[in-house]
Amino acid sequence: MQVKPGYRTTELLVVVLVSVAGWLAEWAGTLAPKWAAIVMAISSGMYIFSRGLTKLGVALGNAKVVPVQTVAPVVPATPVAASPPPAQV
Repeated sequence: MQVKPGYRTTELLVVVLVSVAGWLAEWAGTLAPKWAAIVMAISSGMYIFSRGLTKLGVALGNAKVVPVQTVAPVVPATPVAASPPPAQV
């Protein structure tokens, strides 16, 4: 899975829209500056968290955080002689 650059993600669009909406609401006087800052900070923090999870490769339902590298099986350096078949009585 390839990770998209941050500027091409929907999360960035949401963060920008929420930040602009918070700024406009504060500018219009419908939202206190304190709450506008809190909304923008939470939105930005969730974006950072989301990008961090994406870059770690955590997918929904996937318990592995870091992909496991495959290891080649161990092969003996010298061939092992097969034991002779059991004697027939």
